[in-house]
Amino acid sequence: MTPADVDDVAAIEEASFPTPYTARMFHDDLRGGQPACWWVIRHDDARGDRGRAPIVAYAGYYLRRDRAHLAKIATHPAWRRRRLGEGLLLSTLLAARGQGADSVTLEVRDGNTTAQRFYVKWGFVLLRRFEGYYEDTGEDGLILAFTGLADRRTAGWLERELAGIAIVPPG
Repeated sequence: MTPADVDDVAAIEEASFPTPYTARMFHDDLRGGQPACWWVIRHDDARGDRGRAPIVAYAGYYLRRDRAHLAKIATHPAWRRRRLGEGLLLSTLLAARGQGADSVTLEVRDGNTTAQRFYVKWGFVLLRRFEGYYEDTGEDGLILAFTGLADRRTAGWLERELAGIAIVPPG
């Protein structure tokens, strides 16, 4: 992600989360306030000279020693259910591994069972529940973790799964 991407990312963010990050928060991360790593996926629609391809998904994490914290993963509403999130998640796990992380944590709303199933499918386990974690609703937060990234077998499995994901554009 670059500063030029922030407005498009912020629009997806607002369509995806009840309490979205602001454009300023993304800009601050890109300026290096925290050890943040952000990526975008663009739809290569053969634009040629008509400008940059549109952003359809993004993800980011914060790295602290041997642990990464997945801050965001989101897909443009028109591109959901096309496996972009899976591709981003697996890529993020592998990137964090490449930067020395052995584990990745994230928080998810207690009521967001769709996201919980998604993360559990890919090997995340519940670490802890925080009552009233989300200030906007008072909803509990669940902390999930993916461990064992340093294991070569885990990395091999992630790479094989990522290679098997075929993204199909909306049509």
